[in-house]
Amino acid sequence: MSEKKFYTAKEDRCFKALFLQESNKDLLKALLEDALKIKLMDITLINSIKANNNRKLKFKYLDCIVQTSDNKRIGIEINSTNLDYYQIKNSCYIFDDYSSNLKAGNNYDASMQFIQINFTFADNTSNKIKDEYYLQTSYGKKFVDNLLIIEYNMKKIEEKWVDKDEQFIKDNLFLVSIDRNLEELNLISKYDERIKKYMKELKRVNENVKYRQYMTEDEKRIIEENTIRSIATRKGLEEGRKLGIEQGIEQGIEKGKQETR
Repeated sequence: MSEKKFYTAKEDRCFKALFLQESNKDLLKALLEDALKIKLMDITLINSIKANNNRKLKFKYLDCIVQTSDNKRIGIEINSTNLDYYQIKNSCYIFDDYSSNLKAGNNYDASMQFIQINFTFADNTSNKIKDEYYLQTSYGKKFVDNLLIIEYNMKKIEEKWVDKDEQFIKDNLFLVSIDRNLEELNLISKYDERIKKYMKELKRVNENVKYRQYMTEDEKRIIEENTIRSIATRKGLEEGRKLGIEQGIEQGIEKGKQETR
């Protein structure tokens, strides 16, 4: 009998089941504070489905949206698959949220800050652990001051774990915890009592039959989509090669006719 797969918060469904519970706001707050390197007073969970006002973005929404007491609106997205367009897709999310929520009555509320945090497990060309993106000129002048996209290269964070960089792990405890199993979490629970609660919640999610069924269905869908995409790419290459050969033959025949005239 094959061993049951253990799901971590790397999977967006698991992430939501863990962090989008009112009873677990302290865990989400700890994760946000790790990611932003600031202290947050209070946070409010926003229904990311209802927050999507753009019909063209129907069924496309961030994994998590949070409003803070100091007027920050923070979106979180887990990027766990290698999709060429994930950065474009994520940009649509923050720009839609920005345009939908910046206007307050007849005025634009410039005091509200919009931040999107991307935890990217997919292939990333950056050699940095964290990149920050602003809307600005080539010489660094910002077009607006209240829009920021932060992308964490989770593969680089994994390297820190593998290297047993204890200081980094202590300073980024909840970032490191996103893709850890229970045994690994137990090793670092000595640094923060909240990790024990995180372990308990992660175990609860993995023992939930309904959740595991959803995850299995998601995995099947992703495998099917990747297979279809792979087949389509291969067929496209084969048809392109065939067309290129046919065009080459036609050009060769035409050139031969011209030379014999």
